[in-house]
Amino acid sequence: MQRIGIMLHQHKSERLETARRLIALIHAGGAQALLPAELAQTLGRGELGLEDELFRRQAQCVIVLGGDGALLSTARFLATVNVPILGVNMGYLGFMTEIEVGDLEFAVARLIRDEFTLEERMMLTAMARRNGQEQGGFLALNDVVITHRNFTRMVRLKAQVAGQTVGTYRADGLIVATPTGSTAYSLSAGGPILHPGLSAIVLTPICPHSLQARSLVIGPEEEVKVLVTAPSEVLLTVDGQIGCELGQGDEVMIRRAEHATRLIKLKGRSFYEILRTRLDDDYTTPHERG
Repeated sequence: MQRIGIMLHQHKSERLETARRLIALIHAGGAQALLPAELAQTLGRGELGLEDELFRRQAQCVIVLGGDGALLSTARFLATVNVPILGVNMGYLGFMTEIEVGDLEFAVARLIRDEFTLEERMMLTAMARRNGQEQGGFLALNDVVITHRNFTRMVRLKAQVAGQTVGTYRADGLIVATPTGSTAYSLSAGGPILHPGLSAIVLTPICPHSLQARSLVIGPEEEVKVLVTAPSEVLLTVDGQIGCELGQGDEVMIRRAEHATRLIKLKGRSFYEILRTRLDDDYTTPHERG
């Protein structure tokens, strides 16, 4: 890798200083650092800045400084160009990130020498429709969530898979997750944990007012349709970050995306090791330990 992009989700002072250090490491290794134009201006390195589309085309890989939220937004940003991502944990959990800040020198050297493996993660695409007209389309690495705007109220939703009704829910909402997202909101709502290398889709109702409602794992090529069946102020949220409003009669069509997220792996840790440590109640990140 000779052209290495750098992205931040939030321009916090700690992350900006780490970005400056990362630029120096990349250049010292004989490679070129690339930055989105706004970040380049913030760092006073305008000569390294590129507009979004050019950044996507020029970067051979992207290092993301932040937590899982930063990685999720970067995954959507880069999905259409299949640029590999290396997550550097500067958050509090960092379940999807690969390394900590102390590993940067090691990581840059490995990237420049092309000494890494890639792991593909399936994504979802969601399309909202009102009266047959498309209202907006979204990509998700973790999940698509449909909830009431007021979290103290329930919604009424009907879910269909491949044209067949699989559940009519009076609940706080419904989560449609990828295997990657199975360890996020879906897990908190009682859903199953799936290995991220699997191809599948998980439907998990949120606090359903029913004794029968359970999570459902379906095939990756099956399309999910969710219909809002009662007057409500409903929100469609993608990866907990973006989305749109829904109303009675609106539909959301969710299916496997044609694009996937490619994560760079350097340490050879298994999913089960990460699961055991990061979801342990006593686990603390280096950031939390100071």
